[in-house]
Amino acid sequence: MRGIIVVEGPDGSGKSTLAAAIAKKTNGVVIHSGNRWHTKMWHYENATLLKAINLAFGKEKKVVVLDRHWPSEAVYASVYRNGGTFPLSGRLFDRVLRRFKAVYVFCTGDTELLVEDQERNQDPDHPYDNESFVRVCKAYKQLVNPFDVL
Repeated sequence: MRGIIVVEGPDGSGKSTLAAAIAKKTNGVVIHSGNRWHTKMWHYENATLLKAINLAFGKEKKVVVLDRHWPSEAVYASVYRNGGTFPLSGRLFDRVLRRFKAVYVFCTGDTELLVEDQERNQDPDHPYDNESFVRVCKAYKQLVNPFDVL
């Protein structure tokens, strides 16, 4: 079995838990993409995608679960950094992912529950105020269905 699955959503929405379960069930691998180098996101996301393609369609033929990819940068940059540095790159990444028949899974859930979980399990390195985190949740929901009124 081989392929690429991209799991996306706000912090605390169950992405990593779901990614690990999928990888375990399929004997696949998880690649966690975080926001480590937001000034070099194009290079980072591109390298992550190339690694996923090589693992899925090279010799190993694995199911690769990307725990975050470009949508996370688009959402978090829009809320915390006044936008990303490469606004059209998402379209490029989507075209490449589509070429390899990748599947997106969005974990958006109920905003109030996500805020409660975020407050309870807040990472001290990434403190969020509730107002900003609600904007993150809404931005993900808008990615999933841009025609919904938020």
